[in-house]
Amino acid sequence: MPFPTRAAEQLPPIPSDVKVEWRDGWRRADAGLEADAQAFWARNNLLPAAKAMERTGEINLCAYVDGQMAGLSTARLR
Repeated sequence: MPFPTRAAEQLPPIPSDVKVEWRDGWRRADAGLEADAQAFWARNNLLPAAKAMERTGEINLCAYVDGQMAGLSTARLR
């Protein structure tokens, strides 16, 4: 059963001069990516520290802008 749809949120366009660097984190056990993810979650008040530690093993793809993590995705195999 598909998820219900919502009205599309209007986001501002990304300026053309912003360069996003993508870093693959899937099953890499990269201490740098894990530390950056924990700092990202804490800085944006997204996850408590204990939960963030668990989620670092699920890092999939990370986006960096100006050398700082700007977003990431996680995945868990079931």
